[in-house]
Amino acid sequence: MKLDVGCGFSQESIFGQKYPANPRGDVNVDIGKPEVSIPNFIRASAFHLPFKEEVFEEVYMLHLLEHLEEPAIAVREAYRVLRNGGRLTAKTPNKRSRDSYLDPDHKWHFTPKTFKQIFSQFAEVKIKGASGCWIPLKGNVKLWGKILQWIHASFGMSLQANCLKISKTSKILPNAA
Repeated sequence: MKLDVGCGFSQESIFGQKYPANPRGDVNVDIGKPEVSIPNFIRASAFHLPFKEEVFEEVYMLHLLEHLEEPAIAVREAYRVLRNGGRLTAKTPNKRSRDSYLDPDHKWHFTPKTFKQIFSQFAEVKIKGASGCWIPLKGNVKLWGKILQWIHASFGMSLQANCLKISKTSKILPNAA
């Protein structure tokens, strides 16, 4: 089962379907009251998710953390409700892009380094950037790929964190999940 924390109130869910379709029973959480009908919607704070521990296989926090006073607390809550071997995906504007400053409600402006720091409890954290543009590669593609990866992470419009939860007693290895 999947959890979208800070789902917002658009006509389409992050799970790729228009509301009200929700065949898998994925759960949507936001602190506000939606203006449209959202299936499996629960009004709750990202700081106090109303679920038992280790319930969800995947948790999403897309363009949420930059709006919170204390994003690390919300990440700890996501970690708590995430099953062992589960994944958290979080996305935020990159501090070095204009998108980070377009919304006056943004309380945080993350760099790749500061974004990665709030996921310290996870066994594996990968931060990648996205610029929204396509660049053809010529010559040493492997070298160009590494250079572009660094450019996207440093200066891309948004940052995405992919995090893996593995408890200390688990036999799951990071690369096996």
